[in-house]
Amino acid sequence: MDSVWESAEGDRDGDLAGGIDRLGSLIPDGKKDCIKNPQKVSAHGSGRGTSGAGTWTCPVYHAGKRERDYGLLQCLAAQIRGDVAVGAMTILSSAMQFSMLPMQGLGQGAQPITSYNYGARNADRVKKTFRLLLTTSLCYSMAVWLLIMLFPQVFAMIFSSNAELIAYTKWALRIYCAAMGIFGAQIACQMTFISIGNAGASIIVAVMRKFVLLLPLIYLLPHLVKNQTMGVYLAEPAADVIAVSFTLVLFSSSSKGDCCH
Repeated sequence: MDSVWESAEGDRDGDLAGGIDRLGSLIPDGKKDCIKNPQKVSAHGSGRGTSGAGTWTCPVYHAGKRERDYGLLQCLAAQIRGDVAVGAMTILSSAMQFSMLPMQGLGQGAQPITSYNYGARNADRVKKTFRLLLTTSLCYSMAVWLLIMLFPQVFAMIFSSNAELIAYTKWALRIYCAAMGIFGAQIACQMTFISIGNAGASIIVAVMRKFVLLLPLIYLLPHLVKNQTMGVYLAEPAADVIAVSFTLVLFSSSSKGDCCH
């Protein structure tokens, strides 16, 4: 398993072809073609808009910085579980990003209001805007979380019609999105940091979640739980819980000497 991570690390450092070559030597024969040739599709059939069981492309070839973490998750999922887990990982990341778009829209809509009142030194309006943004974002994230917990198959069916993939994703989606309910706080604080000109804090929050927390947890959790595939999926909610807690503490301490006085 360590060799798989070394290969993935090579990809992050820029040696994409070399990393995938080393990774390919560890993948079962039935999956090597998908690793070596990201355009090749196997004969299992494909779902709508995403990879079905046995019909995936290697994420590391086409991943930019934003998607590289999900590429690492997919490569590990392929080694542990196979094509179904890779297809499920694609659906999970797509569902998560799709669900977060309205929260980002709310935050961007509140930015000019917060920035204007912050520049005018109107602390009361800044506080009211933030509280409204926080309440709205949390309500939305909790509503989406509840829908995912109750009807995960509906979200899976948006991206695929493969029965096996939908059944597997139904289980995985509840794990992967377990902490989505509190993520509204992360978005509200991060957008407010940008609005008041504290870009440094916003960058710290983003780096903390994706690099400081998520990447080590992707390595660590599969070795700590019996079901290694569950360990891969658990990395996302575990990173989210820690990141949201860190963000709230940072925002509270920053606001005491900034926009609240």
